[in-house]
Amino acid sequence: MSSNGGTESIGDEPTVSVVITTCNRGEQLAEVLAPLLSDAATLEVVVVVDACHDGTFEMVSERARAEPRLRPVMASSGLGQSRARLLGVHRARGEVFVSLDDDVVADPGLVSIHREHHRRRAHALVVGYMPVELTRPQRPGRFASEQYAKTYEEHCARYERDPRFILTNFWSGNFSMRRADYIDAVGDYRLRLRYHEDRDLSLILLRHELKPVFDRHARARHRHARSLSAYLRDARNAGGTTRVLHARHGDLIGPFELEVGLERFPAPLRALVRATDRPRARRAALGLLRVGVVLTGRVRAFRLESALASTARKIAERQGSRETDPVAELQEMWASAPELEFAPGKSAASILSGEPASSPHAR
Repeated sequence: MSSNGGTESIGDEPTVSVVITTCNRGEQLAEVLAPLLSDAATLEVVVVVDACHDGTFEMVSERARAEPRLRPVMASSGLGQSRARLLGVHRARGEVFVSLDDDVVADPGLVSIHREHHRRRAHALVVGYMPVELTRPQRPGRFASEQYAKTYEEHCARYERDPRFILTNFWSGNFSMRRADYIDAVGDYRLRLRYHEDRDLSLILLRHELKPVFDRHARARHRHARSLSAYLRDARNAGGTTRVLHARHGDLIGPFELEVGLERFPAPLRALVRATDRPRARRAALGLLRVGVVLTGRVRAFRLESALASTARKIAERQGSRETDPVAELQEMWASAPELEFAPGKSAASILSGEPASSPHAR
């Protein structure tokens, strides 16, 4: 065993664990697991089940009886994606881990491609490609996935021009690192951010001497889906978390500015967005925009559907930004975070103090 608890590699090839965090997506997890367990480079797949109530843990545990490389871990409480991933990385045994979201389905050989990058270079942050699966012809209500796909492809083009862009605008659904590098960088992470957990991670990694790599051949398919309500909820959370990130990483990304992004809207819409700083005006505007999004989708006026949705999103983001006290939110997250058991029966505190482990309660 290496000093970080990872299995030593044979020759020049590192051992690789896959870490998946999941919450109430048990119905699609079998499809996510299949190509990973079929990849010869996969030492194990660690599935961290975070606050699920849909039988995911039981399903994965049942399958693990016949597949010893599958290792379910039940989080004791809702940790959020970043802390659940950290728990999975500590429980993993490979020298390298590949992290995948639970709605990302790997193409054959994805784990092997990630492993090859880490065989060739030290301290790499390898980001794979995960294009959104879009329906054609487009269907009403799919504006969120269409927007997400467009923005994602723009980011990928920038990754190819300048891989350092990864370290400020990171999409974490398909990436890999050496476990030791990740643990050194993240430490005892205690935040459960409402959104932008991947950007927080990218800014943490920016402070370390990692070598970002983007590879389209490490490909997976992203089964993205958002309802209008979820889209607006995400927007409100994104606005609040953006303020938190500027408070947390102001030395890297500067102070928070409420008006950023508003310049992309025509002048009448900018005035509308600013007017919704008043709660009554915001409720009225969002109500009308919701109706407009639904109606334009039904008549297949998809460009207008997307424009109305984007305006509603900006209003919700602005609301989230204005109602968030970033310092208080950071303090509350840090104070209320449950202790992680980084190894079965061992919390961070017990590891640091040298206390013996108790009997494991999870596989």
